[in-house]
Amino acid sequence: LMYKRGSRVGSIVALRDIAQGGELSITYLDLDGKEWSLHERQQKLLEDYRFVCRCSRCMEEAARTVTAAPKTRGKRDERNLRAAKEVLGSEPPTKRLCAET
Repeated sequence: LMYKRGSRVGSIVALRDIAQGGELSITYLDLDGKEWSLHERQQKLLEDYRFVCRCSRCMEEAARTVTAAPKTRGKRDERNLRAAKEVLGSEPPTKRLCAET
């Protein structure tokens, strides 16, 4: 992403061919090889950018989390389950995600 000097107008240069109607996306997180849980990613996006991510990765992980057979859940699992429900829209996004780190 390159911005014209002194303006808020930018341009994006693709490094590969993009099919007509193909999806473009931008990452908001510097994953840098770290394995972030669904809860951690959603928390960071909510804190820094004020949105709940519903990209294919988050949606698929949320669906797997909600449909997984509940076993003895720890605190991290409960946070991932709550984040999954928020991603899928069964709970409204709240600051609760941010308060439990």
